[in-house]
Amino acid sequence: MQAGTVHIIGAGVARLAAGVFLAREGRAVRIYETSPNAGGRCRSFHDAVLGREIDNGSHLLLGANREAMRLIRLLEGEDRFWKLEDGLPFCDLRDGERWRLPPSGGFGKIMASVPGGGGGMGLVKLLLAGRNATVASCFPAEDNRYIRLWEPLAVSILNTPAARASAASFRRVLGLLWRAEREGMAAFVPKQSWNDALIAPMVEAIRARGGELQFSRRIRAMVIEGGRVTTLRTAEGDIMVASGDTVILATPPHVATMLLPGLEVPQDYAPIVNVHFAVSSPESRSDSRAIHREAGMDAPRVRCVNSGHDVLGIIGGAAHFLFFREGLISATTSAAYALAEEEDEAIAAKIWGEVRQVCHPERSEGSHAVGDPSPLAQDDIPPYRVIKEKRATFACTPENLTRRPGTRTTCANLFLAGDYTDTGLPATIEGAVVSALRAVAGVSGKCK
Repeated sequence: MQAGTVHIIGAGVARLAAGVFLAREGRAVRIYETSPNAGGRCRSFHDAVLGREIDNGSHLLLGANREAMRLIRLLEGEDRFWKLEDGLPFCDLRDGERWRLPPSGGFGKIMASVPGGGGGMGLVKLLLAGRNATVASCFPAEDNRYIRLWEPLAVSILNTPAARASAASFRRVLGLLWRAEREGMAAFVPKQSWNDALIAPMVEAIRARGGELQFSRRIRAMVIEGGRVTTLRTAEGDIMVASGDTVILATPPHVATMLLPGLEVPQDYAPIVNVHFAVSSPESRSDSRAIHREAGMDAPRVRCVNSGHDVLGIIGGAAHFLFFREGLISATTSAAYALAEEEDEAIAAKIWGEVRQVCHPERSEGSHAVGDPSPLAQDDIPPYRVIKEKRATFACTPENLTRRPGTRTTCANLFLAGDYTDTGLPATIEGAVVSALRAVAGVSGKCK
């Protein structure tokens, strides 16, 4: 094992990914996390009301998320994800029309898949837009492809209203999709939870190589002397940072500024609202699993009408995406400024109305156990949990992007990681993994 411990502050995706990469390089890794669980915005937890594990937030990965997909392959985790083989399905609530974005084929094929057509000049304008332009300023507001394609993608990926979202940042994302060797738009979602698919495997990989994770351990301050971090202070006592040690600060940005005064970070943040509905009881889920084990089939799932997939994009609704798992329907809304201010009951009623409008459970062996009544045929809202993350990510506006810090700091042994750092990507799982790779390069002396 190489000399010198790497102290990583935080246990979200960026810090865990850094721990995985460093542990594989033979570095001694020690991670400190304030909360009792790992995962950050990708954490999962048991909800007593719903009687099952749910994700704090719903996410999906695309084939173009090259570094995140590499990490999953490194963890031998491909079989923990569903791949939407036929493309990403959408439904427009205004007229009920449905379509799928193909997993590959370039922008021409993607645009042709959207019903109603529309001009392509907006995309040309986006590709030529200056650094201060917004996504909305590049497209006619009434353009059908803008309404059904570019705006939904921009809002979901950037977590920022299109009227404020950086055209340059969206252009960068589209460039990654365009340059993907194949299936750049192929979508991947966890078969179970994000903890099962990504977080727990990262924790296990770190521990398997001798890494240490200390939960419920808050770093209250960093002592900086002679241009390097020398001490990490906690309520339980000081942690000395030896001369050959390095530190990766991978906390949320508001925590980073408390530990490193003077650090400039984005100031404008955007909310995400997630709603989880339990559409069967834990008892009926167990019965259903037993039936399918005997039949040698996959675990039963509630599916979308005419999609056959576990995700459905929504146009013209309060929800932006619906995610389907066994006994659970989850809705997510990005840039949910107005929705986040509503009461939980009103949010659940609004979203459940949209679920009933676009979906129904298939009455077959692949969806529910025989005799299990369909919750979607009932007027009553099933048990639900609303999760509001009012500071989920930084708002991807032109002005806010100028405040993203780099990986290096003024301290020789301190590096930053987190999706808010200047990766050139929005605040996504891919951005978090890229930030981890840059921090690891810094620790290894390869940071540019």
